[in-house]
Amino acid sequence: MKKKLVKMASLVCVLVMAMSMLGCGNKLVGSWSTGSDSSETVYTFNSDGTGNLVTGGLTLTTEWTSSGSELNIKYTILGMTEEVKYTYSISDKQLSIQAEDDETALVLQKK
Repeated sequence: MKKKLVKMASLVCVLVMAMSMLGCGNKLVGSWSTGSDSSETVYTFNSDGTGNLVTGGLTLTTEWTSSGSELNIKYTILGMTEEVKYTYSISDKQLSIQAEDDETALVLQKK
């Protein structure tokens, strides 16, 4: 009886932790913009790992994953896909992303 109670309590703890993690969500989810109207760049990250990049009148379909400070985005245009690895950080409503082969970070604002 005591073993069943311990197993049940453990299961409840695991479920509570899982539910709390689901509620947190990913801070990347949403739309982020350079804020420059003349040449605005907008990244949209959907909660299902899809999204898009709109820049210069062009829309690219994306798939993304993140872990820690790493962000991987697969861009698809005209049936061709390219994956780019970034490091990122979020502070307040500001997203900074930097490709691993680039010295300059792109800074975006939450829309």
